[in-house]
Amino acid sequence: MQLKSRASGKISLDMTPLIDIVFQLLTFFVMTLRMTTAEGDFEVHMPASLGAAPGIVTQVLPPLKVRLAADEQGNIKSVRLNEQPLASLDDLHLRIGQMLGGDARLAAEAEVEINSDFNLSYEHTMAAITAVSGHCDAAGHVTKWIEKIRFTSPRTL
Repeated sequence: MQLKSRASGKISLDMTPLIDIVFQLLTFFVMTLRMTTAEGDFEVHMPASLGAAPGIVTQVLPPLKVRLAADEQGNIKSVRLNEQPLASLDDLHLRIGQMLGGDARLAAEAEVEINSDFNLSYEHTMAAITAVSGHCDAAGHVTKWIEKIRFTSPRTL
């Protein structure tokens, strides 16, 4: 049996299926692309001497570190703000309000670090966040205070 070879030597390739697949892939990637607005958005803080107008003194809060110690049942045993003992979370709320003094710019720049014991109940941690994050007056008007809150690793007893 002899095999016949084509003498013409040209083999035609049909490119239509290849082009269809390329357009389907292109359409898939275009439809599933998610644009994020955070790309290239960097929070830049200028030094106080360059960013402030001449003659204006900028007030800066010291780092605010809240320490919440718990007893064996998970209740608050002690509250400390920058190593100063406070009687309760209400005192923490009052002290933060005094430190901010109603200055919205100062409140926007302030940051609180909360350090709590491992067995502290969740509701006490939430109450501490509420104490530093704002104030609601009798008329229901909410004043935002500190929005930048960090947590450290919980301490074990």
